[in-house]
Amino acid sequence: MDSIARLMSVGRITYDKDLNSSHSGNISFRASDGSIHITRRGSMLGFLTEGDVIRVEAGGEHPQASRELPVHRAIYDANPSVGAVVHVHALHATVLSTFHDEILPADAEGRYYLPRIPVLECANPIGSDELAAGVSSILQQQHAVIVRSHGVFAAGRDLDEALLYASCTESICRILYMTAHYQQRSQPCE
Repeated sequence: MDSIARLMSVGRITYDKDLNSSHSGNISFRASDGSIHITRRGSMLGFLTEGDVIRVEAGGEHPQASRELPVHRAIYDANPSVGAVVHVHALHATVLSTFHDEILPADAEGRYYLPRIPVLECANPIGSDELAAGVSSILQQQHAVIVRSHGVFAAGRDLDEALLYASCTESICRILYMTAHYQQRSQPCE
């Protein structure tokens, strides 16, 4: 499967697994020539076509590229080993980010893949220079970050690894959310 087809497949997975709503999130990969292939602004990740994947020259711009292109570019510039970025608006991760400054997994798989997930506070959390600087700095040391009240950015060597970290972040947050809910409901009435 070529990289564009794989990006389209990863988009479908993010939608099927409820990591995104119909028009949220964005995905990119860095090509061997340094260009970035990123989803089109306003595209539906669950139903991507080849026309929804925009090629942007290294250092260039494209009017149809996702608003988050500056963030993706900053991640690639800060870490040469990153080959793909997945950004999702995962429900449980977004909810927990409003209450916590970092997420510490309760489950064994979560601790294995992501022992700590930072939560980034950002005054302008959509495509801003502040967001690009904060996310790219954190992703030099971590595989995923949650932007408070916005969503998850995950980076990997390839699309599959970036998807793994994005998906794992939401799974960790779902487990924490459900555990907290269960603990609250199982307390005896006083």
